[in-house]
Formats: sequence, structure tokens, C-alpha cells
Amino acid sequence: MVTSEKGTLVYLTLKEIEKIFRKDLFCRVHRSHVINVTKIQKIVGNTINLGEGVQVQMGNAYKAELLKFLEDRTFLTGRI
Repeated sequence: MVTSEKGTLVYLTLKEIEKIFRKDLFCRVHRSHVINVTKIQKIVGNTINLGEGVQVQMGNAYKAELLKFLEDRTFLTGRI
């Protein structure tokens, strides 16, 4: 597990971590990555920039789920 302060060794599977973390803040984006969506600064293709030089690759199987997750939590004004 990696946070902005340090890395920590945990003995949990990502499925177990997904169950523990808040579903409104964390989303699985790769078979090897669960991220805090509040840290997303931009998404270019399948690369998620989390700031401070941290980039995470998004798996194709998880892309639609992440985009739906973000869409559901974004306010739209209807303006173009």
C-alpha cells in the first residue's frame, strides 16, 4: 500500500482492500491498483495522473467502471 507519506506492506488481497475502503472514495482501476479518486488530477488515455509525479496505468477492463464512477459523482450544468 502506498500513501503520500510512505509505503506499507500489507497482507491483504485487493478484493479484501476494496471491501475495507470506502466505495465512494476508492475505485479499482487495474488488477494491481485501487486508487483514491480524490487524488486524480487528470486522465490521458489509460494513464491516471495522481499528482506529485505519481502515475498509475488503468486496465482496459476497469476503464468503463472508473468513468461511470466519476460521471456519477460529477455535477453537470447542461452548458457546453
